[in-house]
Amino acid sequence: MKYFGVKTVAVFRDVSQQKLADDNLRAALKKVKDLTEKLQDEINESSSGSGLEGNSKPFRAMLKQINLVEKTDSTVLILGENGTGKEVVARNVHQLSQRHNSPLVKVNWSLTPA
Repeated sequence: MKYFGVKTVAVFRDVSQQKLADDNLRAALKKVKDLTEKLQDEINESSSGSGLEGNSKPFRAMLKQINLVEKTDSTVLILGENGTGKEVVARNVHQLSQRHNSPLVKVNWSLTPA
């Protein structure tokens, strides 16, 4: 009886790191999807009407200021108390500007560390 020397090789591999990486990737992709949906909602919201209504003297003065900067390439700082509509004004300035095809970046300075 002849023995032909058949060898068997068994390979064991720990896939726990790969599974963790896969789970992290899936979580990151879900976050990207959620942020994309949120951004799309903001884009849709920003394109639905100006949101500016009024006829008071200060309101008309503000509209004149918006008209002054809408065609320039200037950076605009909008100041006001909480709840006065600064973001609505910023959205309008952005929509009227030459940068309207670029994203509008909003920064909440009240939440940033000093």
